[in-house]
Amino acid sequence: MRIIDFHTHAFPDSLAPRAMESLTAGVPDWPAYHDGTIAGLLRSMDIAGIHAAVIANIATKPSQERPILDWSKSIQAERIIPFISLHPDGEGHDALLDEAVEAGIRGVKFHCLYQDFVVDEDRALRMYERIAARDLVILFHAGRDPVWPTSEDASPARLLRIHRRFPQLRMVAAHTGAWRMWDEVAEHLAGEDLWLELSFAGDVPDEAWATIWERHSPGRYVFGSDSPWTDQVKTLEQVRRRLGDEGITAQVLESNPSRLLGLNS
Repeated sequence: MRIIDFHTHAFPDSLAPRAMESLTAGVPDWPAYHDGTIAGLLRSMDIAGIHAAVIANIATKPSQERPILDWSKSIQAERIIPFISLHPDGEGHDALLDEAVEAGIRGVKFHCLYQDFVVDEDRALRMYERIAARDLVILFHAGRDPVWPTSEDASPARLLRIHRRFPQLRMVAAHTGAWRMWDEVAEHLAGEDLWLELSFAGDVPDEAWATIWERHSPGRYVFGSDSPWTDQVKTLEQVRRRLGDEGITAQVLESNPSRLLGLNS
C-alpha cells in the first residue's frame, strides 16, 4: 500500500530552526516530532511506512506567497506534494495561481488563524473563487487551534457557507472536520460533498465519531497527521483503529487521496 499523508509541514533548511523554535514556543505542550526539514519529514515517513506527503505551506503575510510558490516548485517530487498558500491581502493571485497550475502544483493551504482573517469573509471568498476556477484542491485548517483555543473563525458552519457558495470547490477540512468542534462537524459538514482529513481522529469523542462516520461517505476521507506536531506512526495506528475495516482503511490511506490529488491520471 502506498500511504499518502495529506497534512504535513516542513520548511526550507535555512528557515526550519527559527520556524520550529517560534512555533513550539507558542505551544509548549505540543512537542515537535522532527526538525521541520524535508529530510526530517522523509525520515519520519520512512519509519511510519508512508509513501508520500502533502506539505501544507502557510503564507502569514502577502510577501510570503512568491517564496512559497518558488520553494514548492523546487521541492515537488513523487514523495513530496507541496501545496502553496495565498493571503487575502495579496495581489496578483490570478498570475500566481496560473504559474502554480503550469508547474503542476495540486493545491492551496489556508490557516486563517495564523493568516489573520475569518475563513468565510468576503476577501477570502474572492480567493476561493479563483482557486475553484482552476480546479485546485483547498486544504483548510478547520476548527480551533492550541494557540487560539476558543476561536470560531474556522468553524464548521463557516466552512459550510464556503461549500454552499462554491459547491464545485475541491475542499478538504482538516483535523477530522474541525479540531475540538466535532459535534459541529457532525451537524454541519458530515454528509456534504467535501473531504474530511483525519488528523486527530483519535481525539474525537466516540459518540461524535460514530455520528460523523455514519453520515459521511467513506469515499470522502483522507488520512493526515499534521506532522511534525504528531508522531506519524501513532497517528496511523489511531486511524487504523478508528476505521477497522481493511478495505475502507486502504481507501482512506491510499485510493481516496490519490484520486483527489489526481495521481492516478
